[in-house]
Amino acid sequence: MKKSLIIILLCFAFTANAQIKGNITDKEGMPLSSVSVYLEKTITGTTSNDNGDYVLNIKKTGNYTYCLPNH
Repeated sequence: MKKSLIIILLCFAFTANAQIKGNITDKEGMPLSSVSVYLEKTITGTTSNDNGDYVLNIKKTGNYTYCLPNH
């Protein structure tokens, strides 16, 4: 039973997604909502919420460049 639980937990660890999190504000520090954030040269993206927060889920860890349109 113990071995089965360990194997199941390891499978979840290897299939876990990575995330890029952040907060978008204007020059005065006010949060910006509905701003698109995406990985450069991909269609992977998300938008910021009313507090300016965003979470971009990616398939695997690594170094990425993300873009804000019109910036």
